[in-house]
Amino acid sequence: MNIWTFLLTAFAFIGGWFIKKVFERALDKTIGKPVDELLESAFNTMQEYLSKNTPKEVKSKASEGDPEAQFNLGNMYYFGKIVKEDYEKAVKWWRKAAEQGHVEAQCNLAFMYYEGEGVAQDYEEAVKWYRKSAEQGDANAQLNLGFAYYEGEGVAQDYEEAVKWFRKAAEQGDASAQNNLGFAYEHGEGVAQDYEEAVKWWSKAARQGNEIAQNALKKRGETW
Repeated sequence: MNIWTFLLTAFAFIGGWFIKKVFERALDKTIGKPVDELLESAFNTMQEYLSKNTPKEVKSKASEGDPEAQFNLGNMYYFGKIVKEDYEKAVKWWRKAAEQGHVEAQCNLAFMYYEGEGVAQDYEEAVKWYRKSAEQGDANAQLNLGFAYYEGEGVAQDYEEAVKWFRKAAEQGDASAQNNLGFAYEHGEGVAQDYEEAVKWWSKAARQGNEIAQNALKKRGETW
């Protein structure tokens, strides 16, 4: 084997190893926001509200300024329930409710800014509304605010702040937050590295069916 063949082989091996490690790291450290949970909660709330109010009543109450009706009318437009799907109108009605302090509407409005649905994408506005909701105790908002700090989206990256908000949501029983807190403890990000604490929080998440936490525990030979 000549020197050039050797070098090319070595570079290919090292490059493959590096890509493999990066991919393993990404799989091993899934920190994410519970978009599915947030939308599922909004959908279920809407279904329950519509079981007690006709669509006409929802629109009438929303127009009169009722924040719960405004929130659910926004849900109807977002999911295309009875009315035609319209993200801009969803944003309009969620904003009206959010400005009255409706905690779930604030969280949903933040989500729309984060994703750029029905409104121009704006991470800073997303953080603004997630914070308002999170400070009122909404676990979804707390988790998403933690995610924003973890990624440095809309705010300066700050692992300690990320852990602070993950913990608030985790202590309310949010499985995604518990999983994220577990990874923070394992890697020592925003908190002193502590494997036992990592397993503790992964186990809480795993018992709720969180597959990421379950896989993390299995990979490390732990049970829950």
